[in-house]
Amino acid sequence: MDEHRMSVYLDSLSIMQYASFGIIVLLLWFVFLQKRYANNRLMLEMMNNSSVNRREFLRGEEEINRPEQEELAAALKEKKKQLLNLPNLSFHYADKTRVKNFYTDYFREPTVESMIKELVTETSSEIKGSLPKILESKLNGGNVNKWISTIKLPETSVNGMFLKYQSETLKNNQVKLDLELLDVELSDVNQFQEIIDKLHKELEFIVDKSAVEDNILRLKERAAERTISKLELANGWVIIRGAFTIEQDQGFYLYRYEHPVNQYLTDPKQIVMIEARVPVDAIEPHVAVNYKQSIGAPIPITIYGEVWQPISRGSGLMTLTITPLVIY
Repeated sequence: MDEHRMSVYLDSLSIMQYASFGIIVLLLWFVFLQKRYANNRLMLEMMNNSSVNRREFLRGEEEINRPEQEELAAALKEKKKQLLNLPNLSFHYADKTRVKNFYTDYFREPTVESMIKELVTETSSEIKGSLPKILESKLNGGNVNKWISTIKLPETSVNGMFLKYQSETLKNNQVKLDLELLDVELSDVNQFQEIIDKLHKELEFIVDKSAVEDNILRLKERAAERTISKLELANGWVIIRGAFTIEQDQGFYLYRYEHPVNQYLTDPKQIVMIEARVPVDAIEPHVAVNYKQSIGAPIPITIYGEVWQPISRGSGLMTLTITPLVIY
C-alpha cells in the first residue's frame, strides 16, 4: 500500500514538473513576443518621431543646408561655369534659321540703345525713358519701328551667334540647367538605417533583412520625389548635358538619356528618360559618319532646347521630350 501511494505521489510529482516546465516555456515565449512587440513598437515610434521632426524642420526648406542640396548646387555651378567658358563649339545639329532669329531679336534692342548713346549726351536712364522721342527727332518724325528693323547687327557665324546667345541666357538665368541632375532627400533613408543600427546595438533586436531592404527601397522612392516633381513641372528652355544613346528611328536620330533618378525607383516598368530627335539629314556633315558608327553607344552631348512634353505619372508617361534648338 505504501509502495502504491509512493508511486502515485511520484507520478503526480512528474505531472506537476512537466506542467511547470510547460508553463515556464509559455512564459518565456510570451516574454519573447512582448519584447519583440515592444521593440517593433519602439521602432515605429522612433520612425514616426523622426518623420515628425523632419517635417517640422523642412518647413523652412529654403534654409536647409543638406549635403545632397550642396552637391546639387555645386554641380549646377560647375555646369554653368563650363558652359560660359566655352571658347567655341561644333554643331551636331542646329536649327539655324531660329538661331539667327533669336539672336537678332535678343541683341537688337541693346544695340539700338548703344547707338543712341553715341548720338545724344543724355544719361542712360533718360535714354531708356525717352528713346522713342529721341529717335523721332533724329529721324524728323519718321517711323521708329521701321528704322529699328533695318539695323544690322555685326556679322558673325551662326556658331558665334548661338554661343553669345547661350551665354547671355545663362547669365540672365533664362534657361534651366538642372533637369538631368539628381535632387533627392535622403534624410528618411539615413534615419531609418540609424534606427535599425540602434535597435540592434541597444536592444539586440535584429530586423529581418528582406524587410529592411523593402523599407529602404520605399524610402528611396520617396526620396526621389523632388526630382520626379521637377520633371513633371518642367517647361521652357533647358540645357541638358549627359551621355545620350543614339538610335536610328526611320528617318530620325533619337537621343535617349536615362535619368539617374531611376536608381531610386522600384517599378522596373517606369524608367525615366529624356529624349530628343532630329532628322538624319539635318546632322552636320562633319559628324554624319561618326553618328552612323555610334548607333547604340552613349555619346557625351549637350542639347539646348525647349521642353515639349514633361513626364506624367498619372498618364504613365515617364519620358521628358525636348525639341532641340542646337545639339553639340
